[in-house]
Amino acid sequence: EERKDNVSESSTAASSSDRSSTSSGATQWRMNGYTEQYPVPPPSKAPWLKYEPVAWFFIILTLALAIVDRFTTNVWPREGFHIGAGTAGSDFKDGLKPGPWSVQLYDILARVSGRQSIVSLNVLFFSVMHSLFAWATESFVGRNLIDMGNSSEANRRIHKWNGIAIVVLTLLHVWTILAPPIFHGWNSQVVLGNFEWPLSERNPPGTKDVNVETMTVSLQGDDVFRLVEMTILLAILMPLSVRWLVSRYHVGIHLHNLISVMYFIDIVRRHTHPHSWVLNTPFFVAWLVDLAVGRLWRTEKPQDMRVVQLSDQYMLLFWKQNLTSRVVGAKFYLKLTNSSWLERAHVFTGFENRRGYDMADGFDWSTALLVRVYDAKRC
Repeated sequence: EERKDNVSESSTAASSSDRSSTSSGATQWRMNGYTEQYPVPPPSKAPWLKYEPVAWFFIILTLALAIVDRFTTNVWPREGFHIGAGTAGSDFKDGLKPGPWSVQLYDILARVSGRQSIVSLNVLFFSVMHSLFAWATESFVGRNLIDMGNSSEANRRIHKWNGIAIVVLTLLHVWTILAPPIFHGWNSQVVLGNFEWPLSERNPPGTKDVNVETMTVSLQGDDVFRLVEMTILLAILMPLSVRWLVSRYHVGIHLHNLISVMYFIDIVRRHTHPHSWVLNTPFFVAWLVDLAVGRLWRTEKPQDMRVVQLSDQYMLLFWKQNLTSRVVGAKFYLKLTNSSWLERAHVFTGFENRRGYDMADGFDWSTALLVRVYDAKRC
């Protein structure tokens, strides 16, 4: 099973001759070209705009505007949303909440992390929409306006740093409610409220999260649950999933995706997060659609393949691919037909036979991958 992922755009140069063998037993390839049978368009000049700086520019700009708005204009306040028994909460607008610096630290981190989580969660979903980027790279935008040549690696970096930011700020967000009791000796209490749609808990009448007059912070049952939940998800399971993505990818990728889905559900289930309903839900749905497109449409099962052993550790795979690209360095996700349904496809960078080179003893091929062979048993 193969699926093309985000690919880069450039041009190739031809070489010619025959196949020869090195003294080590590895095969050295020099190719016979048939350009008259497989014409190649002349190379075009790459767009001067690069994908990664453009992406970071819009990410940082959006995040900065969202945070500044929360502290100043607040053009889209929560009290404008109505759900269940009332509004989606109320935003404090007269500067920062009154009280010692621990209260203001809690207030600042709550505002910043709230806006940051909305932006970064969308970025995390967007950066792994592989089918979208495969299309974008070959589209008019990718060929003429923005150089998508390194967008795959760029998205990994974007995903990494936004992931780190959302983990750190979310943990600070849920834990800094305890800053006044820790640093200024305030009282703390758990006050249970009423659960309602979508799956959230409302404050009982007359209670506040921070009460300056009584020097008390009030947590609800849902707040305690989120302290435990987010600590387990983000401080324990997330680092474990990242480690397993390197050493046990077949397990780590499922754990990583499970954490992302649970985080999304936790964000949108609360009645106090109306902006997440509107802004995060479309990106989550788009991510699911992108997965479906990649697995159901941009997928092929080759009828015949050729394997050329280059050495003890490397081999070439050749096959005829109906879906071809207009760019160089296409990425394919490969999965063996006898693999478990839990096994995810693994990504490889391939090349395509645009000039009709014979590299497989007369076998008619369009696509090839260089694959490293691991003999050690997988953990």
